[in-house]
Amino acid sequence: MRLIAKDTGRETTLSLIDPASGQEMISDFIGKSGGIGPGGIELSDDDGNYYTSAETLAWWEEVIGDEQELLERAHEMATDGEYNGDDINEALDTATDLENRAIAANAALNHLELRALLKDSGLSQLGLIDEIRRLTSHKVATATISRQVTGQAGANPFLLAYLKLRKQKGAPDA
Repeated sequence: MRLIAKDTGRETTLSLIDPASGQEMISDFIGKSGGIGPGGIELSDDDGNYYTSAETLAWWEEVIGDEQELLERAHEMATDGEYNGDDINEALDTATDLENRAIAANAALNHLELRALLKDSGLSQLGLIDEIRRLTSHKVATATISRQVTGQAGANPFLLAYLKLRKQKGAPDA
């Protein structure tokens, strides 16, 4: 979709590719979100291009970029065989606000990944909490770690990285 900022003349092409099918889905994504119409993205009858403000163009570029990364991550998780497709779809459906959809869905995917890594690690949630407290050089409140491990505060990227490393190299010496 060729998009032009009316106020600056800046042009960009927005694209959103479904990683599973390879099909372009930008028009459907923007259309279903209500982004096409007065006050948003408008189609010109004269030249067939889409026009909007520079601010709206920048906003859509960011949202579409985040969405593309999210779709690629979800596709990768779905094709590696470790994750249930229904769980991935549920994670993708967690967000309703378009601007924050990728953030919320990535947090849900992080938690899904954390649960799988935790299961693979052989540690219980309490065991992981104890091990992280033992390994961290600073004092981290048990309640904070517990909320992250159980998903009440979203999965901390540190926990994901730690469990991935632990899985690759085996459990660290106690």
